[in-house]
Amino acid sequence: MNESLLQVLEKTLTYLKGSKNDSNWSAMSVTEIITVIENEIDNIKNSKPVDTNELKLQFLPTSYLQETAMANDWSDEYLKISDEFDEAIVADATPGQRNALRIKQIFIYLGWGLIAVIASIIMMIISGMIGWGI
Repeated sequence: MNESLLQVLEKTLTYLKGSKNDSNWSAMSVTEIITVIENEIDNIKNSKPVDTNELKLQFLPTSYLQETAMANDWSDEYLKISDEFDEAIVADATPGQRNALRIKQIFIYLGWGLIAVIASIIMMIISGMIGWGI
């Protein structure tokens, strides 16, 4: 896990260092996120324990990294990096942890699909395409 996780974190760090805007929706600034990622990179390089819980928090949907990515126009890249992160974490997980992570991924994709459908319906209502007889 450490080599693939290291690559993911270094790629993430590259995007973060190019980010100029803090997200209004993130509880952490770009600088704070960079510090967390750099600390975990140092832990990997020095064979110290990695705080995977902190990293998982960073990579959660709509968490600090995704909000920062959206505020800095690299949200598509974030989605790819997030998938790579999940794979790096899964590679070193027990079978039970692997199944839980894969189930999480399924729910994330289903959740985003449901959000898109709901947003489309709301937009159709607002634009008058769907009448409610009111």
